[in-house]
Amino acid sequence: MKNIDPDLGMCVRDKVTGYQGIVTVKTEMTNGCVQMGIQPQSKNNAMPDAHFIDIHLLEVVDEGVSRDIPPVDDTVTINLGEHVRDIVSNFEGITTEKVTYQNGCVYFIVQPKSSKKHELPESIKFPHQRLKRIGMGIYKKPAPQKPVRKPKDISGGPSRAINCIRSA
Repeated sequence: MKNIDPDLGMCVRDKVTGYQGIVTVKTEMTNGCVQMGIQPQSKNNAMPDAHFIDIHLLEVVDEGVSRDIPPVDDTVTINLGEHVRDIVSNFEGITTEKVTYQNGCVYFIVQPKSSKKHELPESIKFPHQRLKRIGMGIYKKPAPQKPVRKPKDISGGPSRAINCIRSA
């Protein structure tokens, strides 16, 4: 199944190690990295550890259980990098990771600001329904795409680089 992007429920293989299993979770990070949690099948009734692997290192083996996966919650209004507050605890910070589980649930990892210069406070995971956007944080809206202008005259003739190679 080449040229198919890995998705929840699909059976995938790591191109580097050959590690294979079902995608049970997708994690998107503010730096653009996307990782998939891969759960291999049980052997001898022992549950093997799942591992997170960068999406670009995965190839789809087959559809796995993807047909049985419920749709992802489409009511998510929070974006990565936004300043949010938990409506239950009043905990607030910046969303640094978006975690989508195989059952369709969407959670965000919220990183609070530090009150001390050399301290990294613990981040907390919240279901998206409990989060309220209170500011833009570090989120940047995608810039509108400018139409691509085509050059007026494209001759298709030889380029200078090709001519330099030929004369060598």
